[in-house]
Amino acid sequence: MKARLVRVGRWPRWPMWALGVGLLWASLAVGSLALGRTVGISGPQCLFKRLTGVACPTCGATRGCLALLRGQVAAAWLCNPLLFTVAGLTAACLTGRLVFGRQVTLELTKAERRVAVAALLSAFLVNWGYVIRYVG
Repeated sequence: MKARLVRVGRWPRWPMWALGVGLLWASLAVGSLALGRTVGISGPQCLFKRLTGVACPTCGATRGCLALLRGQVAAAWLCNPLLFTVAGLTAACLTGRLVFGRQVTLELTKAERRVAVAALLSAFLVNWGYVIRYVG
């Protein structure tokens, strides 16, 4: 595995559809929370959980975001550790790109890719088990 710092433009090219989906999701989430508090109803339960009775892999994301807004970083991380670890690493990488105009690139061999995919899948499943047991 080779890790290199590569010079890139400070401002990444954002796909407009992704920004639109993200803004739509955020506005729907904030709107439903506001409406729920106005009429005294708690937030809607996840459709996956409603259908299966099991928490989805992203369960705890809304509670974690609300904890972050209150400044409770540890509580947010405990809501969904993998999600908030990835979000923190993404924020750090984006900040490094905006400040220094560089990004880290990894060059993996085919065997290393297989190991990385297996490790990521394992982390996903372990995190989902944690979410089912302790969050959902």
